Amino acid sequence: MQVHKIKTLFGDKRESVSIGLGVLILLSVCVLHAAAFNHYANFWPINGTFQNFNPVRRLLAGQIPYKEFQDYLGLGHLYSGAITTLLFGGDYQASLIAFSFLSFAGLAMIALVLGSVLFQKKSTVLMITNIILILVLTEPFLYSNVLAGTSEIQGALNYAVSSGNSARFVRGMILPLSCAFFLAADRTMRKAGIYKRVQDKHRNLIKLSLVGMLAGFSFLWSNDYGVSCWVCLFVMTFLVVLARTANLGRAVSGAAFECMVSILFLFLFVEIFTLGHFGNWFQSVFGTGGYQGWYYNSAKSYYLYDVDFSYIMLIQAFVCLAYLTQLFRSRAGGQSMKRYGIPAYANMTGFCAVNEYKLLSGNNAREVALAVLFVTLLFEACRCLAILLKADRIKKNVTASVVCLAWVVSSLKDEIVFWTISDRGGVYVDALGGNMTSLAEDLERTDQFLNGARFFSTYASAQEVVSDLFQPSGTDYIIHVLGDEQREKYLSDFENGDFEYAAVINEDLTPWEFWVERANWFFYRELYRSWHPVYFNEYEIYWERNEGEEAHVLTEACSVSVEDISDTVKKVVVQAGPSVNGTADVRVDYEVRKNERKSAGLLFQRMLKVENTGTVYSGESKYESNFLRDAGAEFVPVRVVNGYGEITLTSEPAAGTCLALNEVSCEEIYPVLFDYVQVSAMESGGSEAVLHLSDNEKNRTILRSARGIRIQGRECQISKIQTDQEKLYVTVTINGADINPDENMQNIYQVVR
Repeated sequence: MQVHKIKTLFGDKRESVSIGLGVLILLSVCVLHAAAFNHYANFWPINGTFQNFNPVRRLLAGQIPYKEFQDYLGLGHLYSGAITTLLFGGDYQASLIAFSFLSFAGLAMIALVLGSVLFQKKSTVLMITNIILILVLTEPFLYSNVLAGTSEIQGALNYAVSSGNSARFVRGMILPLSCAFFLAADRTMRKAGIYKRVQDKHRNLIKLSLVGMLAGFSFLWSNDYGVSCWVCLFVMTFLVVLARTANLGRAVSGAAFECMVSILFLFLFVEIFTLGHFGNWFQSVFGTGGYQGWYYNSAKSYYLYDVDFSYIMLIQAFVCLAYLTQLFRSRAGGQSMKRYGIPAYANMTGFCAVNEYKLLSGNNAREVALAVLFVTLLFEACRCLAILLKADRIKKNVTASVVCLAWVVSSLKDEIVFWTISDRGGVYVDALGGNMTSLAEDLERTDQFLNGARFFSTYASAQEVVSDLFQPSGTDYIIHVLGDEQREKYLSDFENGDFEYAAVINEDLTPWEFWVERANWFFYRELYRSWHPVYFNEYEIYWERNEGEEAHVLTEACSVSVEDISDTVKKVVVQAGPSVNGTADVRVDYEVRKNERKSAGLLFQRMLKVENTGTVYSGESKYESNFLRDAGAEFVPVRVVNGYGEITLTSEPAAGTCLALNEVSCEEIYPVLFDYVQVSAMESGGSEAVLHLSDNEKNRTILRSARGIRIQGRECQISKIQTDQEKLYVTVTINGADINPDENMQNIYQVVR
């Protein structure tokens, strides 16, 4: 008996040491990976790094969520990101490390939670989880070609290496968190003896209330995995009660009670995390959902059968059904609830989130779901080999720990050298908290141009941080201004705000700016009417208000005609004088109707596709098309070049709809984009100056009818234009005038005709 106690004591100590070492390795792997992945404070103005940092920066500055700003990715993304960013230093580079850490930790949490219900030994779960993380980071041959199984699963696991453009593993973190909270709450209740001290009826109400509270918290985390967790907790509640009681009425009433409790706690949690602004949060979340179906320029889902029933997703669906079958066979008892219920819920939520996203936006978002599937199958495979794992388990844990520690020590050495000894290179930017290897010069020069002036940008990024400002509207990316009321507020803030400049993305940086203009024409039509460009850098163009009530509007008459190509396709043609160049503001009153085909009865959404089929400057037509909702009177841009422009309107889906145009008209053409040129360099001396412009079709059109360029208030006649196929060299006569390009740092000049 004494010998058994001694063995048990030493066994517990060995297990505790293994757990402690496993946790230390796991945290080290996540932190070292995040640090190594973000050596520099670089940014790309339209990617996800500032989509992550902007709301975190606002929260850490004391702003109130959904009163002074919104986080498009959800309250879970906001608060988890803010806490972790603060732990890593609180600045922009800290946020890069923080969100990479959170994404990779999200994958680890999925493995830990699912492993904990399949294996009794926590050290075993930690060992397998750490091996998974090392495999994802090192990608050895066996992992890439055998273990990962498919390219989809490997791609999903690789997505956890960084936060990406939309922090999907951070948004999906609520899935393992909800499982962990459920397991922890259930264990606490049992250890405290609460379940034993109350009657069965009250015990069930307590359990349903806990699940409802968890569901309410899940909903606010994000509008994809958070909502899917909420839905699947409701479904699981119904199924578990049904499995335990075999009574449909009790299952329905139990699920209904859980749903009501979840709504109550959703309200309470949102009120807490937004400091009393539930209404603003509700408007933002459901305004976003209403626009997501048609706003983004991506693949669309139109029919109820446009769900993701691909081979890999059906595997996940069948895995979920297998677990549910086992759950019913065991009548959802205590241990079977963990053994089968947790994996069933996790895979159900993954499948639900993928199809919610596909039906609403038409895109695929499988990363978290496939990570759940991979981890589930891997742990089940390991469980099948449980006998082999138990044999010499200590040796296997030691071997796995050595493998992981080798990576940790190697990476730790590299990181110590980089952060403390080596010359990191690049330019240190104090406001961002790190060194930059690109765009640092543009940041500094633009800061000099602004000279403390406030500005309103469509993509808030590093310039706001350097200038110690915030985007005035509270919505940092214009592509997140989703919802009619949100657009009205954004436009009002723009028109009535106290700032000197407006900044938009430079189309030379990315052709997606052409789409941004079309998709957000409600904003750009006001910009083109009342503002003019004055300065550009590699990633942004800065505009200044026109003096007084001056508006950039052509008064020349134009005609609008409609060519009826088919029931689904109409071409709108705008014509004006041959010297007219600009953007026509065309009002289209339309309706996309269902046709009489049988498939049309299964449509759950319709929309209108608007495509520029006239002069295309972006290189690809996909950048110059956008979608509108199924009916309304909308203003759309039509590029007019040499007096002609056209767009093609198509009702979607073409197979199930027809297009009715009630009215098409145009009253204004904005010429501002053809009245100014961006000058990348200027050589001046004597009687002439040479301006350097990009050699492209747009600049050639602008200069074709130009007689001069106004530089620093002087009208300088054009005497010669040359090209080397990359640059246009425009020689202008300055007659000995003292022109200093750096006098006001303006590098966009007006063309004189």
